Amino acid sequence: MLFGPKVKLELDTDRDSYFPGDDIEADLSIKTNKRFDFQELRLELLCRSALRWNVVRRYSLYSSGGEDEDPDEMVHETFTFKLMELKETLSGKGEMPKGGVNVSGRIRIPEDAPPTYQGGWIKTGWTLKAVIGRRMRRDIVAKKQITVLSRMEVEKPVEEVKTSVEMGEFSVYVRLPKATFTPGETLEGEAVINPKKMFKVDELRIDLVNRGEIIPEKVLGQFISSSTDFSGTDIYHSAAKVLEKDLELVPGAEYKVPFSYKIPNVHRPSCKTEYYESKWLLRIILSRKHAPDRIIATPVVIADDIR
Repeated sequence: MLFGPKVKLELDTDRDSYFPGDDIEADLSIKTNKRFDFQELRLELLCRSALRWNVVRRYSLYSSGGEDEDPDEMVHETFTFKLMELKETLSGKGEMPKGGVNVSGRIRIPEDAPPTYQGGWIKTGWTLKAVIGRRMRRDIVAKKQITVLSRMEVEKPVEEVKTSVEMGEFSVYVRLPKATFTPGETLEGEAVINPKKMFKVDELRIDLVNRGEIIPEKVLGQFISSSTDFSGTDIYHSAAKVLEKDLELVPGAEYKVPFSYKIPNVHRPSCKTEYYESKWLLRIILSRKHAPDRIIATPVVIADDIR
């Protein structure tokens, strides 16, 4: 009785993290106890995004339309979408020698590659595969997960960013020296409060919020008539930092609060893909007892590399 060859395929790369436009240098180690024919030896690079959302039952793929179903109940759905797929042939049809071989190859990450994103409802990952394609037999595959980092091209020189908000009892504006930052960088700026009448702020604090918003018309086959029909926002709040407590503000007196805040090291870069968009907001929060918080949100961009 004849048995097929025993084949061991191992895949390694020069590093684990890359930027768009980089070449991935891959080393393949193939070991076999018998020679065998193959159709193709190739590298594959695949980007997938797993998205999770809630949708009213009448739009759900899982709705049976039964009378016992609540048509307005929000139900959970999740799907995985292919964002990019690339292939690079290392060798065409041939024969693998007994004992095996070591092969090197490369595959380029596209310049417009979406970055790795690790959210709660949104997860985007990259997989590198080495494939030995065989005729009429199962392919032999080795896989490795890689990280694609985000890169932001800044066209204009760095300029000061200002956000002004009128709140009735007071006006606030926030000044930042720039709008683009990297994870782990310390963000510095100033909040300026101009009271219009006497009031007290129990706590003035700062945080960062990331909103990963899933685009319903891209992930759903049905038309959504209202935003209340769809819930697909993945929100991350960084730890709040208290700047001041028990502020007594007087009309006509400008109150300046300088601040610094370290940007968290999380894989939620600012980006936009076919299926979702990721945005960051710097928030200055004025908190008062027995009253809703007043929030001044300033858009910022957070990427692994700024050019």
